Amino acid sequence: MKSLWILGYGRLLVDTQFLLDYSRVSMRFNGVAMPVDIREGVRLLYETLDRDYYRYTKFMNQGIGNYAYTWLKKITSDPHLIVDMPTLRIIAFSTDSLVSCVFRCHSYDQHLKKKKTYHVMAKINLENYITTVKCRVYKNKQYTYK
Repeated sequence: MKSLWILGYGRLLVDTQFLLDYSRVSMRFNGVAMPVDIREGVRLLYETLDRDYYRYTKFMNQGIGNYAYTWLKKITSDPHLIVDMPTLRIIAFSTDSLVSCVFRCHSYDQHLKKKKTYHVMAKINLENYITTVKCRVYKNKQYTYK
């Protein structure tokens, strides 16, 4: 746990992983892209969520994506799974108390020939901490990502 000084509010505690992932992962909050400056992002969370802002900083990071990737590895027999990092997005909604992670993942056989592409979504409900992982398989080149 680290802290950031937010002008007008003082010192606010923030999860360490949130600080690391803020600039390298695309994040959206209530349908709007998070500000480029991390201090403005934490200010937005604090002004919207008040004292619950820390829970969101705890789960709005790459950890939920790692959890989904681990489950994908368990349910597939593919020897190599590679996450398409530019497709990794963290999306949070204050009205639903929900944080989700969406990404695309490519599978390869032992000869490194591409087999399948997976669309993976992991959601965590911040009221009861139940996590759901959904996975869809694309065959050939059916996927589109905008």
